[in-house]
Amino acid sequence: MSLSLGVSTFAQAREALDIWAGITSCYVLWHNLQWPSVPELGLGEEYKYAELQIACNSHDIYCEHWAAEHTVFIHARHGDDERAAWLAAQVDARVVGPAEFGW
Repeated sequence: MSLSLGVSTFAQAREALDIWAGITSCYVLWHNLQWPSVPELGLGEEYKYAELQIACNSHDIYCEHWAAEHTVFIHARHGDDERAAWLAAQVDARVVGPAEFGW
């Protein structure tokens, strides 16, 4: 089953995530984002490859395998590993796996 839901506030997104995470495995993908420039890493703003995905109760982007944890995927330009690490650090997190070639 596929469901597309538009939300306009963080509160709505959090409520939807809480409900979905309690039911089953699923993923939420945010499009049309903008990664900020990171001058200290020599990275400019990024629009085309800026997406964020949360896999609820799964470790893979398609939620094919159930897990007790949730996983956040940063979709960025190929080779932009420094940006992913910088973004994770902004929320006191870290990259835990290798870069993967995705969609």
